[in-house]
Amino acid sequence: MAAHLGVTLLVPAGFVLGGLLLYARTATEQDVGAMLPDGPGSPREAARLLSEFGVLNTLLIDLELPGATEEQLAEQGSALAAALRASGSFTEVTTAPSSEEMMVLGRVLFPRRLYLLEDPRADIERRLEPERLKVALTALRSQLASPQALVTKVDLLRDPLGLDSELIAGLSQLAGDVHPFRGQLLSRDGHHLLLVTTPARSALDAKASRALLDTLAGLTARLPPGPVGPAVVTAVGGPRFAAETAEVVRKDVVITLLTSAVGLSLLFLARFRSLRLFFLAAIPVGLGMVGGFMAVVLVQGRIHALTFAFGSVLMGVGMDYPLYLLNAASVQPGAAMARMSGGLDETWRSLWLGFLTTLIAFLMMLLSHFPFLQEAALFAGAGIVTSFAATLILLVPLCARWGPKRWSDVPGWMPALQRWRVPAWLAGGTALVILGASVVLTPKLRFDGELRHLDAQRPQTLAAFERVMDRFGLRSADSLVVARGHSAEEALALNDAVGSVVRHSTAVGGTSAALSVGSFLPAVATQRARAQRLASLDVSRARAQLSEAAVKAGFLPGAFDGFWAEVSAVRAGEVAPLTSEDFSLTSLAPLVKRLLRCSATSCIAVTPVQLGGPAQLTALAADLPTGAVLLNTDALAKNTMARIPRQLALMSGLGLGLNVLLLAFAYRSPRLAVAACLPGCLGLAGTMAILAASHSPLNIVSASALVLILGCGVDYGIFALQGLTGPSPVTGVESTGVVLTALTSLIGFGTLVLASYRALQSLGAAVGLGIIISAAAAILLLPGFCRLLGFRVLKVEGSP
Repeated sequence: MAAHLGVTLLVPAGFVLGGLLLYARTATEQDVGAMLPDGPGSPREAARLLSEFGVLNTLLIDLELPGATEEQLAEQGSALAAALRASGSFTEVTTAPSSEEMMVLGRVLFPRRLYLLEDPRADIERRLEPERLKVALTALRSQLASPQALVTKVDLLRDPLGLDSELIAGLSQLAGDVHPFRGQLLSRDGHHLLLVTTPARSALDAKASRALLDTLAGLTARLPPGPVGPAVVTAVGGPRFAAETAEVVRKDVVITLLTSAVGLSLLFLARFRSLRLFFLAAIPVGLGMVGGFMAVVLVQGRIHALTFAFGSVLMGVGMDYPLYLLNAASVQPGAAMARMSGGLDETWRSLWLGFLTTLIAFLMMLLSHFPFLQEAALFAGAGIVTSFAATLILLVPLCARWGPKRWSDVPGWMPALQRWRVPAWLAGGTALVILGASVVLTPKLRFDGELRHLDAQRPQTLAAFERVMDRFGLRSADSLVVARGHSAEEALALNDAVGSVVRHSTAVGGTSAALSVGSFLPAVATQRARAQRLASLDVSRARAQLSEAAVKAGFLPGAFDGFWAEVSAVRAGEVAPLTSEDFSLTSLAPLVKRLLRCSATSCIAVTPVQLGGPAQLTALAADLPTGAVLLNTDALAKNTMARIPRQLALMSGLGLGLNVLLLAFAYRSPRLAVAACLPGCLGLAGTMAILAASHSPLNIVSASALVLILGCGVDYGIFALQGLTGPSPVTGVESTGVVLTALTSLIGFGTLVLASYRALQSLGAAVGLGIIISAAAAILLLPGFCRLLGFRVLKVEGSP
C-alpha cells in the first residue's frame, strides 16, 4: 500500500465523495419527539400530538400598526393575508370568518342546531321559562328592527329562543379572546391583529421554515407604516422554533468539532511535537464520521440533528486507535515504516480488543426501544468500524510516506504516571468505597423525561410566544384526550362520551379550556339519540307557551310556525345529521381536520384540555370511558423515563458480560478479563453515585452515557494491562497510551458542554465524568487490583 499510495487513496476519496452527495440530499430531523418509540398509542405519537396542539405546525402572525385605527389595521391585515396566500408558502391563512363564510356555516349548522344540544327537550323547556323567554323575544325584536332584517327576517323568526346566537357565541370562543372586525381577528384593545397560518411544508423542515420566515420578512418590509411608527410583525410558533433550533444545531456542530480539533491538535503537539501527525491521524476519524453518517442515512433515510452533532464525540473516540498506535510506534527503533510496523505488532491485540469492546457498547444501545439511542448507536458503531479499519489500512502507509523524520520521545512526565501506584489494599478499599456509594446512592438517581429540557429554544423566543398567546386569549393545552376508533364515527361516538366526562370535570373545577370537535360535530348515533329525546316533548303545550308570550311581545300568533316545523322534522328524523363532509367548504374545515384525524386503519378524535394539577389528572383519567386515553406532558415524561433504568441495566449488564467473555477468551484468563473490566465498572458506578449525590438527573440522551462509559473504561483497562502484565520491560508508553486515549475521549465528549442543546450538554458532562474516573482507575488502581488477583506487575524502567 505504501508503494501504491495514490491508488490506495482513491477508495477513501470516493467514499468521502459519496458521503457528500448523500448529505446534499438528506433531510435533518429536528423533532425532539422523534427520539421516542413510535406507533399507535406510543410516547412518540403522544409527544407529536401534544406538540401539534402547541402550534407546532402553525405560525401565528401578530401585526401592529402604531397609532392606527381598527379600520386601518384591518385593511393592512387583509392585504398581508392576501399576500401570504399568494406566496404559495401557506396552505391556510385563517382570519375571522367573513359575512359570506358565516352564511355558509349557518346554512350547515342552523337547520341541525337541535342536534347540537345535549338534551334538546330539556333545553327547549328551560328556554320557555317566562323570564328567559321574555329576554329572548326582546332581543329578537331588536334584531328585526335592524336593516339586515330585510334579508334575514325569515331566518330570525325561525329562532325565537336564541339558539343561533348562542351557537355562534360558542364557536367564537374556540378562536380565543379575540374581537372579530371586518373579517379580521383583533385583540380586545384593537391594537393588534392576528393571522393564524399553516405552512405548506412541515415546520420541522428547517430549510423550509427559514425560507418561510424570510418570505414573511420580505412582505413585512412592504407594509406601510402606522401613524406613529413602522409596522411591527411578530411571528411565533413551530416554524420559528424549528428554524432557530437548526441554526443552533449548526452552530453547535461547528463549535464542538472545531473545539475538539483544537484540543486534539494541542494534545498531538504536547505528545509528538508534530501537527503533521495530527492531520494524518485525523484522516481515519474523518472517514469514520462519513461512515457513521452514511450508515444512518442509508438505513433510515434521514438523520436527527442530535445524532449529527454526535460527530464531535466520534472524533474523540475514533482518535483513540490512531493515537494509541502512534504512541507505541514512537518508541520503536528504525525508520518511519519500521516504527509503524513495530508499533502495530506491539499493539495489535490491544487495538483489536479495545475496538471490539467499544463496539459491543454501541451494539448494546441498538437493543434499546428508543429510536435516538438506536440511531446514535448505528452512527457511532459504523463510524468506529470505519475509523478502526482506516487506522489499520491507511495510517501505516500514510505515516511511512508523510510522517515526521524525527519522532519525539515520550515526555518525561507521562511515564511518571505509571509509578503513581497505590498499595493493593488501598486500591481494593477505594474500589469498595466507590461501589458501596453507588449501591447506596443510585436508587436516588433521578430521570428527567421532559422533552422541553432537551431542546435549544431561546428564552426570548418562548417569551414572544407567550406574549402573543396572552394578547389574543389563546390557550395551550398541557393534556389531550384521544378517542380512537376504527372509523370516524366510532372515534366521534367515543369522543362524545369523553365530552360528557370533561364537561363534568370542568363544572367541578378539574379542567379548563376544553376544545372538542363534539361541540359542533357529534357522532351520527349521538345526534339521533338526541333527536329521540324530543319525542317526550309536549309540543302542543310548549307551542302554546311560546304563542302566548309572543302575542304579549307584539308578534303574531303564528309567527314562529317555522321553528315548530323544524322541531317536528328533527323528531321524525327527516333532517339529516351532521357529518364531517358537511364542513368541507366552511370556515370550520381546518378545525375539523385538526381535531378529527384518520389513517388507513383507524381514526382519532382529539380533545385538548388544561388540567389543574396531578390530582385532576388522576381523577379525569379514572373517569374516562374505555378506549379513551389521556395524554399529559408530565405523565408522558414519567412513563417514558420509567423504561430507561431497566433498559440501561439490561444493556450495561449484557455488555459487561460479553466483554468479560471476549477478554477471557483473548487472555485465556478470567481473572485478567475481570481486571480489564474493573476501570469501566468503577467509572460507571462512580458516575451514577456522583450524579445522584449532586441531584443531577439523567435524561433520554445522557442516559446513553452510562453504556458509553463502560465501553471506554474497558478500553483503558485493556491498554493499561498491556504495560502491567506484558512479557517484556516497559518504558511507560502504555500508561501514556491510557492518558492519551482518555484525553481524546474527554476532549470529544467534553466539548459537548459548550453546546446550546441541553441534551448534548448533559451527555458531555456525564461521559466526561465517567472517563475521568475510568482513566484514573486504570492508571492508579489497576496495578493494585492485579496484585490482589495474584498477577506479577512489571516495573517501569527507572522506577525503584
